Amino acid sequence: MKLPQSGLPPAMPEPIPHLADGAERLRVVESFEPDALEDDPELAAIVSFAARLCGVPVAQVSLVEDARQRFLAGIGLDVKETPRAVSFCDHAMRTPGIMEVTDATADPRFADNGLVTSAPGVRFYAGQPLVSEEGIPLGALCAIDMQTHPQGLNDFQREGMAVLAQAVMRRLNAQRADRRAAAERDARLRA
Repeated sequence: MKLPQSGLPPAMPEPIPHLADGAERLRVVESFEPDALEDDPELAAIVSFAARLCGVPVAQVSLVEDARQRFLAGIGLDVKETPRAVSFCDHAMRTPGIMEVTDATADPRFADNGLVTSAPGVRFYAGQPLVSEEGIPLGALCAIDMQTHPQGLNDFQREGMAVLAQAVMRRLNAQRADRRAAAERDARLRA
């Protein structure tokens, strides 16, 4: 396989912003069977590396559902979900490429956010969108710190987060393919 000049494999599809809400998006999110992916060892390894890559104490793989964001794997926080209303990942999944917030207290989108004004006191956030093959925004691979990062990520870290997000999507797509194959086997057995 010939790699593009950046050294990255072909990029994920860009999120289609008008598909960030609604029943169709929720159907696609559910098709990945998120319950079966919670605490997945491969996703855990990805978030652990993402935290080290970005030099932050927290990294998560999130899927944004109707009223909450669910963390399939994470390091540095002992929460499995937060309300969608305070989700940084809800914003990140709508953007093409990585979304960086170098100081959440100075960003009008997040300055009054409960995750900023109280525990855990988020200051830095970098989120690479996770996008299905259909272009449906699903969530994000994110790196978080309680300290500001005035310089943001460097190019190597941005490229690394893009590669890691592609690895997350390969794992999610494998789960979905396995689920579909099992359903087809069951249908054949019933027939």
